[in-house]
Amino acid sequence: LNTIDPSLTYLNFASNLQVGQDNPENNGTATGGGEWKVGGSGPDYDESESSHLDPSGGTGGITSGDLETNSDLDTCSGLSEYRSAGNFSATDKDGVAGFVVGEIAWLMKVVPQKWPGLQIMSSYRSLKRNLTSAYGVADATADQIIKELGATDGSYTTRVALTEKYGIKRAALTSRHVRGLAVDFSGSKADSDALAAWARSNKCLSISEVLWQVPGHYDHVHLGV
Repeated sequence: LNTIDPSLTYLNFASNLQVGQDNPENNGTATGGGEWKVGGSGPDYDESESSHLDPSGGTGGITSGDLETNSDLDTCSGLSEYRSAGNFSATDKDGVAGFVVGEIAWLMKVVPQKWPGLQIMSSYRSLKRNLTSAYGVADATADQIIKELGATDGSYTTRVALTEKYGIKRAALTSRHVRGLAVDFSGSKADSDALAAWARSNKCLSISEVLWQVPGHYDHVHLGV
């Protein structure tokens, strides 16, 4: 594994590992690298958001399109309706508009219903906010990176090349938060343990990222689809 990709040695094999699932940017590799792997730690698992960055309370959440449908985590009810509805408008803490996919919108509704002590810490995050607030890139450098990225095909390979050029972590450009494919929940360890266990074995949807109790994820559970 180390010969194929040194980052693979950081994988947590105790989790239910799923790799490269439904990844349009897989580029023919075993995992696609970076955030496509599940339940790991190490240099490619640096979704190192802290709880003060995108707390719940009206920011980083769905702003429109919530469905008036009976949704339940245990029975998976409502999920098909959310999937059929497509993308849901969302904003990050800076008020930048974006979206989350239907599966993430459904999780944002049903998880707090199941565990009232869990709060949405972060969902959609603009690329600029991801670079600066989550990964500490200076504003001017972030603007230059975004400008350079905009002049490319925007592929995963290109994003990784840019992170290597500027010496920043891969997830600064490849994070699923930026693409509306992830949500973070924070709360008690007991509730977070329960959520992570559910996510790894649930029968509702395929969650291809479950990051909990690994570097950068000791204060929140990251779920990605």
